[in-house]
Amino acid sequence: MADSSSSPDADVLTGTEPGSEGLFGAARPWWADVPSAVTSGSLPVLDIPTLEELGLDEPDAEPLPERPAEPVPAARPAEPAAAEPSVRRRLVYGSVMAAGTALVLTVGAVAVTANGEETTRRVAAAPTAGGLTRSAQDPMSAATYPFLAAAAHNGGITGAHTVKAVYTGPKGEVLVLAGNAPIGDPSGFLRNARPSTLLGQAPAGDETVCGTLAVLTESRPYCAWATPTTYGFVAAENPTENLAATTKALRQSLERH
Repeated sequence: MADSSSSPDADVLTGTEPGSEGLFGAARPWWADVPSAVTSGSLPVLDIPTLEELGLDEPDAEPLPERPAEPVPAARPAEPAAAEPSVRRRLVYGSVMAAGTALVLTVGAVAVTANGEETTRRVAAAPTAGGLTRSAQDPMSAATYPFLAAAAHNGGITGAHTVKAVYTGPKGEVLVLAGNAPIGDPSGFLRNARPSTLLGQAPAGDETVCGTLAVLTESRPYCAWATPTTYGFVAAENPTENLAATTKALRQSLERH
């Protein structure tokens, strides 16, 4: 390293150059006595010793903070497997069978007997039934017609009746309203299908009830029957002997198996 005493800049700074007192007057700068000091331009440059030369250890580097682990996204649930073809076929078959059953109940009048055999029951009009003959009288003019029509409506019958006629014979004269409908529960139908002027009724066997209804100032006997697919109402227009037996005979003629 060059001696600071031989540098022109050092002479100017220290005032050793002839005819100059230096930048600091008569005082000597602090680096003038440092052997390792050199100057660069008008400023001193020191030869600074390293930590190893001074016998010092380098400070331990602090460890970098650990980066927190990113959360692992939850696994996406597996989509359900498509139904097997056999399962789909069973579902389609069940739907077709249910629709077919509903269609039969609505149109075909199917009933099940006590021994489990299926029979088709359907009401059809006939000129004679139960030993009585169909009259030419307008059934809507019968005194009991409004009461039987209301009873049918209370049971949920809204369509036209298959049989709407007055039948006459030696045993009396009766009004008959009967037809085909998806009744479903005969007992429930008969509980609801009651005349508004009902005075009383009781079971008469074979899904039939018989009782008495008020017609203006008089009372008239009446009977009603129902199956899962058919119904019928019979009311006496004049004194009639044993209306329950007459109703049974009319039903056997009008309700076909």
